[in-house]
This record gives sequence, structure tokens and C-alpha cells, in this order.
Amino acid sequence: MADSIVTKTKQGWKLKAGFAVLVAGSAAMFWGLSTLREPMGFALTLLGMTTSLLAFAVTCLAVRCPSCGSKWLWVAVRSQHHKRWLHWLLQQRVCPHCGFDPEGKR
Repeated sequence: MADSIVTKTKQGWKLKAGFAVLVAGSAAMFWGLSTLREPMGFALTLLGMTTSLLAFAVTCLAVRCPSCGSKWLWVAVRSQHHKRWLHWLLQQRVCPHCGFDPEGKR
């Protein structure tokens, strides 16, 4: 990950934060599902699901090329196999859309 364009453009924290919120939202959703018969079970399920979906959407929109604005995470998730999208994203050294190189070696 150290050589990836995501890291070199200082956007790795966005991936980590988005994943953390996604995991927290998923945990809340499953906890709510397990307590669905209790008064707050449905609300917790709905809150967890909404949190997870928003975390995914915001992270997909936030990880982007500083030059052309290409949404790298969204491109990876949409165009790559479900088992390889993260690997593909972290392999990129330049922007796959415009060729932007964060080290200026363009």
C-alpha cells in the first residue's frame, strides 16, 4: 500500500475511516437484527444499515484524483472483480483515468 497512488496522495486515511464506519454500522445493524423484538431493535437495524450505506457512498466519492476528479474507489468497485477491487486500487501508481503521477514523473 505504501507505493499506491492512494497513499501518495495522502488519501489512505479515507479508506481506513470509511472501512471503520462501515464495520461499525454493520455491527449495529446485526446487533439490531438480533434484538429485533426489543423496542430499539428495529431502529438500531435501520441506523446501522443507513450508516453503512452512507459510509460506503461517501468513501467512494471521497477517494479521488486531485487532478481530474476521477473517483478511484468507485471505479475499482464498479469495474473490477469483487475479489480483486482493493488489490487493483492499491496497485495503481498513477491515475488510471488521466495518468496523474503524485511524484511528478509524468
